[in-house]
Amino acid sequence: MPSGGGACGLAGGGDAAVAFSVPKKPIQWEVYRPIKGAPGAFIGIVEAPDETSALKAAIEEFGIVNPEHQNRLFVRRVPSGDD
Repeated sequence: MPSGGGACGLAGGGDAAVAFSVPKKPIQWEVYRPIKGAPGAFIGIVEAPDETSALKAAIEEFGIVNPEHQNRLFVRRVPSGDD
């Protein structure tokens, strides 16, 4: 009969390594609205984990209600000191 397996199935009943998800520093994104013949008008900065979430956050945070304006927005990741 094997010994020390216990309920968790670890030999010797040792301590199992527990994985914790370490929260990442939020990514900052610059939000722009395109203008013909110009690089774009800066609207502001939002924090989000990815580009799609950043666009959604910008629409909500800056109150952009016109769907045509929403579809034209673009974001650019702000470089952090870690990059």
